[in-house]
Amino acid sequence: MRDTRSGDVRDVIDIEVGSHISPVVPSLRKDELMGHKILHITLSIDRGGLETLVLRLCAGIGDGFEPLICTFSPGGDLQSGFKRLCVPVYHLVKPEGLTPFLPLRVASLIGELKVDLIHTHNVGPLIYGGLASIITGLPLVHTEHSRLPQHEKRLRSIEKALSLKASKIVAVSKCVADQLINEQGIRPDKVMIIPNGVDVDLFAKARQGRDDVRKELGIGDGEIVIGTVGRLAAVKDYATLIQAFALVKAGEEKTVKLLMVGDGPEREKLERTADEIGVREHVIFLGMRDDVPELMAAMDIFALSSIDEGLPLAILEAMSAGLPIVATEVGGIPEAVEHGLNGFLLPPRSPQRMAIALQKLIDEPELRRRFSIWARRRVVERFSIRAMIKAYRSIYKEILSG
Repeated sequence: MRDTRSGDVRDVIDIEVGSHISPVVPSLRKDELMGHKILHITLSIDRGGLETLVLRLCAGIGDGFEPLICTFSPGGDLQSGFKRLCVPVYHLVKPEGLTPFLPLRVASLIGELKVDLIHTHNVGPLIYGGLASIITGLPLVHTEHSRLPQHEKRLRSIEKALSLKASKIVAVSKCVADQLINEQGIRPDKVMIIPNGVDVDLFAKARQGRDDVRKELGIGDGEIVIGTVGRLAAVKDYATLIQAFALVKAGEEKTVKLLMVGDGPEREKLERTADEIGVREHVIFLGMRDDVPELMAAMDIFALSSIDEGLPLAILEAMSAGLPIVATEVGGIPEAVEHGLNGFLLPPRSPQRMAIALQKLIDEPELRRRFSIWARRRVVERFSIRAMIKAYRSIYKEILSG
């Protein structure tokens, strides 16, 4: 392994649970430190909204802080992204289910790396990172990226207990903060809302390549593209979107395509659904891609059919790309999408209502244009990556100087 502080790239490190760490992770001298070391703990670094935000936070955190990553799954789609940033990634490979000795392994890694602050993301990593914080005595920041389901009473109790150790708990939206305070009983003074942020310039620049991307995907000039980006998981309820698309397709004279960017456990089931209702040839499943800004530039409308969300990064990115939105009115989505101003909001599991909204935007180009302007304006004013990073830097500085 090579030290990143000399300008080289440290390889990703896999550590089996129960193994000793020091033979593969060298101790670091104080004079080698670039700043305070922040250990981000996530379940994985597979491509997703949470993981992408951690990557962007690491990229922009700036002077005074040195980010490190600890995950509990090997590999990951964003591995190369962290490597380009010279951010070391440590995989504490664990078996399925709760692993009682994992907090000790995390604490051991923390000691070897001389970490200054632990930052956990969502409740799974909070369990192990929070206990490691108690073992090591290090300060803890926790970010909750989504709401816990009502039936997860045990996880809610664990989160409440470990929140007593946290110096600050960050919620990505007001709806997440409300659940933490009102339903889980976490003290309001511990909770801070930091909305997810996007690079608004990146998505604006990508619009310049719209024609090239559409040509690559076989999309004609006059065709309307409804698009979505996200993990193909049950909580996203993409079956509703496909059903709504089929309703639109049945009564639409124009050529309309549905572009689905992402992968996940529901993919085969969704492909079967599209085939069974007769729209498979008009639905493009692209799988996991790293050119999301360019793909969004090829879209005309962005749709999301989730049954629950925190504050989905994909919607903020779509708004940054100037796309009108059709989405379910769940979680933090209404904090970004204003019904009738930059998009349409509708109840979950309602393909008919979604089809009506999509059809209206297809039929009215001027409405699409107006929603586009207000969508981008909303993101620029409220959800920039710069504001997000500034807020996290402020938290880190306050805690580490205390």
